[in-house]
Amino acid sequence: MSIRKNTSKENKRNNDHEDKHDALFLNHPHPILRLDAKGYCLVVNESFQELTGLTADDLDKHYSYYIYEKDVARVEKHFQKALTGRSQEFDYIGVLEDGSLAKLNCIYVPIMENGIYVGVYATLSDITHLKEKEALQDQYTNRLNALLENSFDIVHIVDEDGNIQYENSRGKKELGDITLRPNIFNFIHHEDTNRVKKMMNNILFKNGNKQKVEARIRKKDGSWKICELYAKNLIDDPGVRGVVINYYDITSLKEVWDKLHFESGHDYLTKLPNRRMLERQIDQEIEKACKKGSQFALYFLDVDNFKYINDTLGHSIGDALLKEVSQRLINSLGPDSFIARIGGDEFAIIIRNGDQNNLNHVSNTILDVLSYSYYINEQEISITTSIGISIYDESGKDRGTLIKNAEIAMYWAKDNTENAYEYYNKNMALESFRNYLLLKDLRKAIDNNELVLHFQPVINMSSMTFGGVEALVRWNHPTLGMISPAEFIPLAEGSGEIIPIGAWVLEKACKQTKKWQDTGFPNLKVSVNFSAVQFRQKNIYQTITNILEKTMLNPSFLVLEITESTLLNQNTETLSTIARLREIGVKIAMDDFGTGYSSIMTLKNFDFDILKLDRSFIKEIETRENKLIVSAFVDLANALNLDVIVEGIETIEQKDTIISLGCKEAQGYLFSKPVAAQETEVVMRKGCS
Repeated sequence: MSIRKNTSKENKRNNDHEDKHDALFLNHPHPILRLDAKGYCLVVNESFQELTGLTADDLDKHYSYYIYEKDVARVEKHFQKALTGRSQEFDYIGVLEDGSLAKLNCIYVPIMENGIYVGVYATLSDITHLKEKEALQDQYTNRLNALLENSFDIVHIVDEDGNIQYENSRGKKELGDITLRPNIFNFIHHEDTNRVKKMMNNILFKNGNKQKVEARIRKKDGSWKICELYAKNLIDDPGVRGVVINYYDITSLKEVWDKLHFESGHDYLTKLPNRRMLERQIDQEIEKACKKGSQFALYFLDVDNFKYINDTLGHSIGDALLKEVSQRLINSLGPDSFIARIGGDEFAIIIRNGDQNNLNHVSNTILDVLSYSYYINEQEISITTSIGISIYDESGKDRGTLIKNAEIAMYWAKDNTENAYEYYNKNMALESFRNYLLLKDLRKAIDNNELVLHFQPVINMSSMTFGGVEALVRWNHPTLGMISPAEFIPLAEGSGEIIPIGAWVLEKACKQTKKWQDTGFPNLKVSVNFSAVQFRQKNIYQTITNILEKTMLNPSFLVLEITESTLLNQNTETLSTIARLREIGVKIAMDDFGTGYSSIMTLKNFDFDILKLDRSFIKEIETRENKLIVSAFVDLANALNLDVIVEGIETIEQKDTIISLGCKEAQGYLFSKPVAAQETEVVMRKGCS
């Protein structure tokens, strides 16, 4: 280490004095220089040369030569103050030998000789990297402050007791004057306080660095918002010294979640609990009853003939009716009950007081309150209901058994009379329950593509050609196979399901017939069975004509088969509908003539086009009596200008006999049994002999 001295003439006078301080310069690790009173360098150590890159030849310049021009005036002020005896410390930007800049810290110490301040010692420190770090830290701090102050979430820094040490602008805006709620527990809902205290305890004393909890906080307007509180323990961080809590607003999400949760367990129309909730409740009731040794009752309730109401008056009225039924149940049953809608027109009720007298009273109350007239959209509607009751643990000890037996009892009540209730007992026929289950499956048969059409040809006896087909619906049950029409058609008619099934059959039959007409059978007719329930629809005429238009089948090729019972107790509107259909060319056939209510007066009073003789007369047509009866029917039909179709021809002898009696058309297994459309076409193209 060496000392470099300025050798100018003016400064040689001071060299003797400077020598006294050589040892200090030689051993000091920081850059040091001595300036005279005019600001010229007298002495510098090697640390100074290493910092600045200057040599001995550069030391005859004024100190301002090595200072960034914008800092010169400021440094000069410090220099002048130092010459008055006051030490100075300041930062400035220095110019190094290579022209680069450095951030330097400078300490001026005045030098006095003989009572006069003759210069200063200047000690330098390179703080360039420190200032860069501070700048980055300031930038980070500014960004963090901007982030916190512009956050959509409330942010707090609190001490161990929840006292607020910092609050961002969102907190001030939403929570109001902090002096009125200096602690977080001043605005957290009292029901949530313990959860938040537990979170704070975990984060402070159980090494839980991060914690979250849900809580409600009160806003300055008095309303509540639901938040997830995310807390982090930064008490040991010197820049924070507290617990940071971020309040994430989940009010809207909670509302959506609660809505979804409610909808998953409740019926969308009536807002009653659904089947899932019912099953869960039954399990809970079984658990309680098992512990207490008590009983409860499970009711299954069905609105009789609701399908008919829905299809004749419309779904909007049907929905309004179900809502009113729900409300009447709620109003009439006390808090000791659980009411659910489990699908369609079916409700379930849990009555926790299993006393027999109480259950009888509840049952009669339900039947009574639901029987009063309903007034919906200026329509007066009256309903009856059927109730089945199973009792824990007499009727079953598990949920599945209780539900099944309540359904059996309900169907038993429905099957025997209307507006009644039945308690389950082991003597109830399983056949009734089969019918009930079949009806439930039948309601989904169209949507599940389980219904199929079969066709049985109608043969012209004189030419032995195909004059028409009768469309017959079949049900291919997914697990039970083919269900006999004799079993499911009565169920469909009694429940009103015959309405959508009938419309489906009519459209499919007309569409298939039109296809056959366009591919070689131009005069083929199709017969479709219609029930009394279908004809009671107010819009049945429009339904039929819409289908004819949609399938482009000429009305003269459609035959509607009805029984005499269909015409009994019909109003003038129904009879007018039949007359309007005949006016556009639709043929009306009396089916199964000679059975049931059939009488000559029926033929006289109602206009028919076709008379279909029941197969019961054909079985023993070889007998003299049956021949006379069939002959009389044929003569009567001819006198009334009616066509006759004989059903049930199975043998050649039967065919020959009816031909001899003057019958012009027939159908039966002799020609073809009812088969699918593809097989029917094969039979028709093959012809019959």
